[in-house]
Amino acid sequence: TSDPGKGYEMGQHEPVYSIAIPVPESELFASAPFLELIQELRSTGLASKISWSTFEQRKTKIHATVCSSISRQNAPLIAQTTHEQLSEIGSFKVKLRGPFSGSLNLGRLYLRIYPEMRNGVNLCHAIQRAFGMQTTDLYVVGVFNFTEELDATEAATLNAMIKRWWDREIVQLDVRKLWLIKSRDDLVLNGRIDDVIALL
Repeated sequence: TSDPGKGYEMGQHEPVYSIAIPVPESELFASAPFLELIQELRSTGLASKISWSTFEQRKTKIHATVCSSISRQNAPLIAQTTHEQLSEIGSFKVKLRGPFSGSLNLGRLYLRIYPEMRNGVNLCHAIQRAFGMQTTDLYVVGVFNFTEELDATEAATLNAMIKRWWDREIVQLDVRKLWLIKSRDDLVLNGRIDDVIALL
């Protein structure tokens, strides 16, 4: 897909910087439910339409974006007051559940992140406010990508899987740092972790 004049061409765009919660490969693959989910996907007719090679390329950079596009072209200057607010938040816990496939990016399977609530405050909201961003309530971890559209039978299989897995906890993470991610493509295949921001 291309959007001439807006810096978007064949899935590539101008450099964009975002703040994300890392999902460590070691913890994700130590999760029995996640390994079960992979096994179930591989055993269905969906397997041939999942880009397993893309998953392999991305698994060291799996993340949930909390503050999208905080800067373009050049890395943002993170104010001292932002660092102070993040230090006040400190480390926190999140739970991953899923998977689901929504309208955010068609053809992709996500896990949903549920952040810790502390004194009635959603800590993802607290992070967004620290960076001066609008608060949002949906945080997703892109894990699997389809290479082509599903037929009716495959779509029904996926729908049944989503219903079975909807409330299952995949893994709980102790978030001690955030990533500043620089990316030029939708899947962050060529992206990099530009900075690591400690939550201490």
